[in-house]
Amino acid sequence: MKADEPVVTSKRSAKPRSGFWVDAWVVLAFASVWSAMILFFCALFGRDLARQIRTMDFASVPGEIVESSAVDGDEDSSSLVVRYKYTVSGRAYFGDKVRFGAMSGDRSWTHGMAAVLQAGTDVPIHYDRADPTISVLYVGLDGVDLLALQALTPFALVAVFLWAWGFENVRKGRGRPARVRILREMDLESIDLGGLRPGAVGLLATFVAAFAGTFVVGFLLKGTATLAPMVLVWSTIILVGFGAAGWVRVRIRRGHGQITIDAHGRRLLLPADRKTGRREAVGIGDIAGVNVASETRVDGEGDERLLYRVRLLSAHPESPHRDVGEWGFKPDAEAVAGWLRGRLGFGDENSDA
Repeated sequence: MKADEPVVTSKRSAKPRSGFWVDAWVVLAFASVWSAMILFFCALFGRDLARQIRTMDFASVPGEIVESSAVDGDEDSSSLVVRYKYTVSGRAYFGDKVRFGAMSGDRSWTHGMAAVLQAGTDVPIHYDRADPTISVLYVGLDGVDLLALQALTPFALVAVFLWAWGFENVRKGRGRPARVRILREMDLESIDLGGLRPGAVGLLATFVAAFAGTFVVGFLLKGTATLAPMVLVWSTIILVGFGAAGWVRVRIRRGHGQITIDAHGRRLLLPADRKTGRREAVGIGDIAGVNVASETRVDGEGDERLLYRVRLLSAHPESPHRDVGEWGFKPDAEAVAGWLRGRLGFGDENSDA
C-alpha cells in the first residue's frame, strides 16, 4: 500500500474555536521552555559522552593513586574524590578525572571504589597524546552512560508530545481538517479514519518502557549497572517501541480504523470490529448518501461533549443507517465524509442529521 492524496476539504466547516488557540499558545510556550531545558541537559550529556568515547584512543602509562576518598552527601548519595600522578616523556602530571560523563552516586559503590583505589595503589593512567594534562582512570563506555541516556529519553519524548499536541490545537484553532491518508492497493481504495498511528504508538511505548525501566534499573542496581545488562535493557526498550508500532501496522492492514471501497466488487468495507476483527461489507447501491451526524455526550464529570460521526444513509427504508468513525472536531469528520461522497458519486455537500 502507499499513501497519496492527503488533503480532502469540505465546502463548509465549523468556525474556529478560540479555546484551541488558547490551548495551543499555552502548550507551545511550555514546550519551548521544556525543550530548552532538555536540549541543555542533552548537550551536556552528549559532550561528556563524546569525550568518554575519545578516551578509547588515549595512550596508557603506569600511575599511582595519591589520594582517594568518598564524600557522603544527602540520603544515600556519595561522590568519589580521586587524585593520581603519572609521568609522560619524563614530565610528571597530576589528574583527578575518573572518567568523563556520568558516574554512580550510590554510597556503597562509591565507598567500594574508594577502598579499591587507596592511596599508593598502582593503576594504569590513560592520557590524551595531544594534551597529556587530560587523563582518566577508565576508558570507553559503561552501563552508567546508557542509564543516563535512558533517564533522558522520557523527558525528550515529552517535548515531542507537547509540540505535537500544540500544533494539533493550532490546526483546530484555524478550523482546518486533519490530513486524510488515502491508501491504494489494486482495486481497493481505503481512507484512514485517523485512529492509532504506528509512529505515535511506538514513541508512546518507548516512553513508557524507558520511564519504567529507569526506576526498575535504578532500584535493582542502584545506578551501578554494567554495560551488558544495560545493553539488554535498551534492546528491550527498542523492541517494545518497534513491537507496538508493528502491532498498530498489523491492525491497520486488517482494516481497523479504515473504510475501504472495492470498486471491482461494488461494495464498501466498514472498519473491522474491535472484538471479532471482521469487516462488514455494504453494497454501494445500498447507500443513498453520506452526511455528518452530531451527538452530545455527558462524560463522567458531567461535562457535555459534542461528537461527530460519518453516517452512511441507507437506500432502503427498512434498513438502518450506519455510523462509522467518531471525531471531536467537525472538520475532521467532514473531510472523511467529503471523500466518501466524491468516491460514491454524491457530490460534496454537507448535511447534519
